[in-house]
Amino acid sequence: MFDVEIVLYCAFALFAGGAVKGVAGIGLPLIAVPLLSFAVNLPTAISLLLLPVIASNLFQAFQGGVFLPTLRRFWPLIAVYVPTAVVGAKLLVSIDERILYVVMGMAILALTILLRVAAGISIGPRLERVLAPIVGAVAGVLGGMSSFFGPPLMLFLLGLRLPKQEFVRTISLLYFIGSVVLALALAAVGVVRLPELGASALAMLPVFAGLHLGQYVQARLDNRRFDTVVTVVFLLTATSFLYRGFN
Repeated sequence: MFDVEIVLYCAFALFAGGAVKGVAGIGLPLIAVPLLSFAVNLPTAISLLLLPVIASNLFQAFQGGVFLPTLRRFWPLIAVYVPTAVVGAKLLVSIDERILYVVMGMAILALTILLRVAAGISIGPRLERVLAPIVGAVAGVLGGMSSFFGPPLMLFLLGLRLPKQEFVRTISLLYFIGSVVLALALAAVGVVRLPELGASALAMLPVFAGLHLGQYVQARLDNRRFDTVVTVVFLLTATSFLYRGFN
């Protein structure tokens, strides 16, 4: 029997995550997972988000025809990103949840600080080739165990100085690839079954409502405010996970 209050709370968490993703190109799991984790366990929260994450990133990634150019440019990152996401998914089902909360909180906090410190750094073509597989490995492991592929990818893409619209579409495509791999890995280890897929399908309703609202807001943000929104999202997420890990 469903608890109406829990269902409504989860719908709100999903709507909030979708709205942030619409604004920043990332943020669905960053916002929704910590909120959902107050009502359900971590594997359930991630399972609930699988189809909304895949669908919302598919929706954003294929706007503007960036699919093939992104694959050509970022294949060294993707080649490492995919297998390490499988490794991360195995960690999700084998490590204590409180340890995962602390690891994720510290990782996001560190990336947020690094993002601010490195705001003036520009990544050139030679450094891009060196960093791409390293970023792919970090994003894969972190994303596989938490669905948070976004932060390391975001730091890397911001260093490449991509324009706002290209940034959102590129990170959405990379996120889409990681999410498909994560879904297959979780199905292989038995975390995702038909009931979880059904709940995940229903979760797309509040997510897409929030996504459309967020895209409306994003179109009215300048680059400075866009960066501020992203930083706030990271800090709130890191704080919520550290709170869950130590309480």
